[in-house]
Formats: sequence, structure tokens, C-alpha cells
Amino acid sequence: MAFQVNWQLTGDVGGGASPQTGSIQSDAVERLSVVVPAASTDAINTAVLDTAALRLLVIALGRYTDVTLQVGAGPALTPEGPAIIDGTWAQLLGATAPSAITVTNNGADDLAVEMLICRDA
Repeated sequence: MAFQVNWQLTGDVGGGASPQTGSIQSDAVERLSVVVPAASTDAINTAVLDTAALRLLVIALGRYTDVTLQVGAGPALTPEGPAIIDGTWAQLLGATAPSAITVTNNGADDLAVEMLICRDA
């Protein structure tokens, strides 16, 4: 069964808002909702994120301070906002096929993590 995910992104980089829309077809859609307790680390199992099969990955956090994300064995980075990436960009950036995304919550409060993973079989 194929799934269609519709997306819309609006940004203003001077000269007014510029909305962009589109849709992505994928064989499977997975939505993960996890709470990472304060002052802890959680490796969120994503199955294998084969970049050749990845259609869309969205990671949204409850806050973007006192937190790092690490994909597979890559570097731990501090996000500045939601991560939105498709498989083509993942391949262009040299991403490998990890099985988990590690979230480190260095804050004093629990952290909500939402992920949307669209992939082909």
C-alpha cells in the first residue's frame, strides 16, 4: 500500500512569505512520539534508515535548547529547529544507514520528541 504525505513550508527571507507545497509517495509511514526524561539519553530505534529508501524524515522537539541529536555514529549536534530531510539530501550529505537516532536531553525538564519517517520497502 502506498502512502501520500502532503507538505507545506512557508518562509520569509525578505520580500514576503514564500509558500512551497508538494507531496511525497512512500511505501511505509512511521510516526514516533517519545519523551526523553530530563538529564538523560535515549537511542530511539528507527529500524534501519536506508538513505536510498528514505523518502522523508521529520524530527520535531519540544524545545531546541539543552539537547543534542546524533544519527548513527555521526557527530552529536545541537539542533536550531525542526529537522526536515528527504532521502536525496541524506545521500548527498553522505549519511549512512543508522538504526537509531540518539537524543541527549541535558535540560532540567522532560523533552518531547516527534518523528515522522516515510520510506520505501
